[in-house]
Amino acid sequence: MKFGPGIGLIPVRPPLGFRYEAGGFGPHPERRSLDAIRPSLLDQDCSGPDRVYAIVMDEGRAENRHQLEK
Repeated sequence: MKFGPGIGLIPVRPPLGFRYEAGGFGPHPERRSLDAIRPSLLDQDCSGPDRVYAIVMDEGRAENRHQLEK
């Protein structure tokens, strides 16, 4: 499946995260650890990678930044 959010956000690894294409903006990704999400897991004693996922919020394209900040 091709990931195409239309805002110039490219998933990368390692390290797990995202990069922005020209014209895109947003914060550095937050990388969530297994221990941070462990309370919400069905098997709280499971093993896995130290960084389970990365997330960014408030990302967008430069031409829409003013509207998003409103």
